[in-house]
Amino acid sequence: MEMFEMGFRIIVPVGLVLVMFGMGLSLGIGDFRRVFEFPKAALLGIGGQLLLLPALAFALTAVVDMPKDIAVGLIIIAACPGGVASNAIVYAARADVALSVTLTALNSTVTVFSIPFVVSLGLAMHFGESGTVPEMPILQTISRLFSITVLPIGIGMLVRARWRRLAVALGESFRITSIVILIVIVIGVIGMQLDTFIAGLRYSGPFALLLNLLAMGMGYGLAQLAKLNHAQQLTIAIEIGLQNGTLAVLVALTLLQMKEMAVTPSIYAALMLVTGGLFAWFMSRKS
Repeated sequence: MEMFEMGFRIIVPVGLVLVMFGMGLSLGIGDFRRVFEFPKAALLGIGGQLLLLPALAFALTAVVDMPKDIAVGLIIIAACPGGVASNAIVYAARADVALSVTLTALNSTVTVFSIPFVVSLGLAMHFGESGTVPEMPILQTISRLFSITVLPIGIGMLVRARWRRLAVALGESFRITSIVILIVIVIGVIGMQLDTFIAGLRYSGPFALLLNLLAMGMGYGLAQLAKLNHAQQLTIAIEIGLQNGTLAVLVALTLLQMKEMAVTPSIYAALMLVTGGLFAWFMSRKS
């Protein structure tokens, strides 16, 4: 089992690098400029992802009595940006794919700097009373996240800029590979600590599902209040509700080196594919 854990700790960052490179293959400079084309939708999506979702996780873990590992696991997943899964479900929902890609790209870049602070605050909040707060070195974490997320995105964008046909040819394969990598990582976390996962599914499953549903509901409600069009409303809901589960597992397993905290993000990642898929199906039929 120790050999499996060591190998898995290597697979997670390598898998994330491939996911982010694949994302870069689908991005161009125009995707970042698009924030100025629909600023209200973009700012709502960015603010919802970076501020409101972590605030929702902090409020939920403060109000509801739950084990510390589960609470911090929820905060970790809430601190992460959307991922390629959200882009795929936005496409399936016939929503605004361009907005989804823009939000995913921007949030993936900005959260490199916000994740260490959000997670450190969560650790202090839930482990402070015990006197032994797990450490997350801010600068070192930012550096590692940058090399694993932003740098591969930049390389993918460079490939697209210089060899567009190759990027387009590889893009679809990498999109499918990204979903497969997420599923493999969830299965790997299950296999690494099956008993803990089964217990976690019973205890943290309802909390993960509640956070996911509240996040999507909050995004959809705010988009309606902002009077965005229907496609943008669906996109904001999905982007705020579906996170980069691969990145969340990496933060817990590799950066914090606390495999117990990887259970809740894994459960959330599995549940969000179901809830997001059902949401997309229902909304596409409705529209």
